[in-house]
Amino acid sequence: MFEDLVRLRGQLTELVTAVDPDALSGRTARELWAEFDRVERLAAGAKTVLARRVAATHRPDRAGTKTAADDLARRGGTSTNTARDALEISSRLAELPRLDEALRRGELSSAQASAISSAAALDPIAELRLVERAQRDVFEGAP
Repeated sequence: MFEDLVRLRGQLTELVTAVDPDALSGRTARELWAEFDRVERLAAGAKTVLARRVAATHRPDRAGTKTAADDLARRGGTSTNTARDALEISSRLAELPRLDEALRRGELSSAQASAISSAAALDPIAELRLVERAQRDVFEGAP
């Protein structure tokens, strides 16, 4: 699996390097943007799914990452709060199968997953409705 992902990253790097937005029609640019958005969502979903295991195996290191959230933030170039949020979502996925499925299919952004995870933690019955709504509506902060 790791080798496949590394190969895919190489192919994606080649594609991104070749993008010349000024040489594209508006339609092609929109289509490419949508596909890259889906790839971004898939990657973010995978990182979220994996965060729980990364946290479980975290060891403080010499670079100063005392917590798993610190480590994920440093590696991902994000804030510790963003990393903590990913860890919280990841730890809830076992109880939120619809959210887990949508993340693994690249159907939700990280912001949508965060809002759904928080709301579904308070009202698990609402999970399916929240996921469905997030998939069809424009995200404005919370589903």
